[in-house]
Amino acid sequence: MESPLLRFQQRNGADRFIVPNIIHLIRYNQPEYSLNDYVVIKAAMKNHRPDYFYIHTDVPGPGNFTGRYWNLIQRDHELFSRIRLLHLEAPSEIFGQQIKPGLIFKKTDKFFTTLVGFMISLKIYLKRMALLSRRGH
Repeated sequence: MESPLLRFQQRNGADRFIVPNIIHLIRYNQPEYSLNDYVVIKAAMKNHRPDYFYIHTDVPGPGNFTGRYWNLIQRDHELFSRIRLLHLEAPSEIFGQQIKPGLIFKKTDKFFTTLVGFMISLKIYLKRMALLSRRGH
């Protein structure tokens, strides 16, 4: 199979997507979905329209997640049909350094370097929305 980068031109781009249209979300030891989690997923669905959301989690299945906002996600058939739950144990070290228990954000650093696709952050989304509202959009 020919690499899509072989025919890539800086001016015109490529004739198809090079990066998979997948959003990766990481949830270590967080079985309940909050309003913030719900806003992130709904905003990504509305603005990005990914083919899939891969939710990497150490929360045991089959009913992995709970809460009012997870129930809302499940009821949105178009959104929920794009969600794939992938089991992933939280790392205990990053580059040989032990992780202190409870430092969930730090545990994702190692994982960020290994994924292909898009990562989304509530902070990024909220900053973008604040900038747009200041500009009157």
